[in-house]
Amino acid sequence: MVGQQVRYPYSFLGKFVQFPWKHYWKNARGFRYSMIALAVTYPLFLKIHQIMNSPGNVREWTKIRERRLHDHFAPPSMDDH
Repeated sequence: MVGQQVRYPYSFLGKFVQFPWKHYWKNARGFRYSMIALAVTYPLFLKIHQIMNSPGNVREWTKIRERRLHDHFAPPSMDDH
């Protein structure tokens, strides 16, 4: 590494680099379990995201939202019943 280490890291990357990751992993049970839970549930949330944003689902919800767009002051039409 070139130069000196800064006394206080102002940037997010500087704070990330100086964070005591090894100490937290070894001594903080909640931190360790949170990281493991994140790694385990990430594929599940990724799959849910892919299903929800599939082209068919997006088309279906576009149709549902279009039905909501109407004039509240217009008389009801007979085809809505």
